[in-house]
Amino acid sequence: MMKTKPIILLLALGIAVAAVPVRAASDEAPADTIERGAQLVIDGLRAFFSSIPQYEAPEVLPNGDIIIRRVQPKADDGEPEEKEDDGPGLKL
Repeated sequence: MMKTKPIILLLALGIAVAAVPVRAASDEAPADTIERGAQLVIDGLRAFFSSIPQYEAPEVLPNGDIIIRRVQPKADDGEPEEKEDDGPGLKL
């Protein structure tokens, strides 16, 4: 009984290893895969940074307030785009 347990265990382990499918080798070279992955990361970072709103340099007012103004997107003629009035409220 004592000798049959290791044999059964080894047999079960062998069957389990044989049942795992072997992954097919990639046709791409590792350098190409790394380059493609790096390009995906760069594209993702580029999209991330372009989606971040742009701000002007901080400005300190005489009373000590610090203002960081948002850059207005420019129209095709070089003038800042006019925003529609959202109704009553605080005008800055």
